[in-house]
Amino acid sequence: MAEHGPDWRVDALPPTLAAVLLQTPNVMAGVLEPLDGDYRYLNANASACAFHRRRPGELDGMSARSLGVPESHIARRLTVLRRCLAQRSSEVVEGVLHLEGQPPGWFMAVFAPIPETPGQVGFIALDISQNRRRRRHAEGEGHRLALALDAAHLGVWDYDPAAGLLELDTRLRELLDIEAEQAVDLRLYRDRVHAEDWPRVKTATLAAMSSPEAPDYTLEHRIVRRGGEVCWIRSAGRVLFDGAGVPERILGAAQDISEQMRVRERQDLLVGEMNHRVKNSLANVHAIVEHSWRASGGEAQAFRQRVHQRLDALSRAHDVIAANAWSHTEMAEIVAAAMAPFSAEAMVIAGPVEGLKVKPEAGLSLIMTLHELATNAAKYGALSTARGQVQISWRLLDQDIELLWREVAGPPVRPPERQGFGSRLLGNALRGHGGGAWLNFAPEGVTCRLTLPSA
Repeated sequence: MAEHGPDWRVDALPPTLAAVLLQTPNVMAGVLEPLDGDYRYLNANASACAFHRRRPGELDGMSARSLGVPESHIARRLTVLRRCLAQRSSEVVEGVLHLEGQPPGWFMAVFAPIPETPGQVGFIALDISQNRRRRRHAEGEGHRLALALDAAHLGVWDYDPAAGLLELDTRLRELLDIEAEQAVDLRLYRDRVHAEDWPRVKTATLAAMSSPEAPDYTLEHRIVRRGGEVCWIRSAGRVLFDGAGVPERILGAAQDISEQMRVRERQDLLVGEMNHRVKNSLANVHAIVEHSWRASGGEAQAFRQRVHQRLDALSRAHDVIAANAWSHTEMAEIVAAAMAPFSAEAMVIAGPVEGLKVKPEAGLSLIMTLHELATNAAKYGALSTARGQVQISWRLLDQDIELLWREVAGPPVRPPERQGFGSRLLGNALRGHGGGAWLNFAPEGVTCRLTLPSA
């Protein structure tokens, strides 16, 4: 074993330095020398001895292999020691050391050749395991935060009220249409917020800045990009106060919710349309019940039959319109739904199967109108006899759809003495949708001309 270098003997060191080297926890120090395929300690302080589970002074003269140091670590350490001696320069390394029966530890060590003492290298090693764990935890938190921000498509910002400067991440700069290197202050951000929404943004921010008890706020508002494009964002902020209760930072995140707002607007529109349709349906039911009662003369069975037939027609009308997602419906489907309860053999139906459509509400009215015409024909007109026939045809006339109803080979027709539900329906229902109805009680058979705007 080589002799200890005199400058590294503990009793040769200044007392203050010796105390630092020998007594500082988690700081290992000493002198090493490389061997053939191994290295050994020539001198080691108390922390180095404790790390290897030896009493003070017991580590001197022991080789790494005899201490159970892994071969991979010995090889790396020898490389460093030989490089320091060959280049006569110090070297800083960081790595993990895992001894059998002990948890792995991270160390940062400085190795330096001892002047005028060939073959000896002094070292000071700091146990940075705790710092390493904290750093890895912080890195992990950063990665998890980045993953969460990416998953939620969130941009983040940091506002310094004293300096009046805003720091924006890349995603938020893209959302606000602000160049990557452009400095951002409150004026620029205010210019991006929609003028109608700025008062709400300002009020919510000032309220949070004046209340340490309620430092958080969330807003949904519009922004206007440089090209005039309007987007919706959801922005959440938190005010950080100093010890005196003065706002020193505002941290926040923002998310593009433009698509959500479009969906919300469509839902609101659909709900409004549904409310309108429900009211119309209830009005139809009310009219059906009221006029059926009048027409029945108070006779329960007749009233029940009329109500049942008309509600059934209303139900078929809803089915065919709903099957088209309350969108435009082909005339052929509407006529088929209206005539479904009546004998197909007595019907002559002619018209384009595709290409002529009407709007949903107009389609409902048309089905109810055709049902009333067919019901009257079954009671008093062409459908009340074996030879009678109803001819229905439709075509496009200018911008309107024209439907012609004609009854043939039925009993002689006499005009009704009073206007019934069907006549009132013909006069009002289609007219409310921009159409019209013209009914003629010719002796040879009832004819009716209906018009509706094409969709």
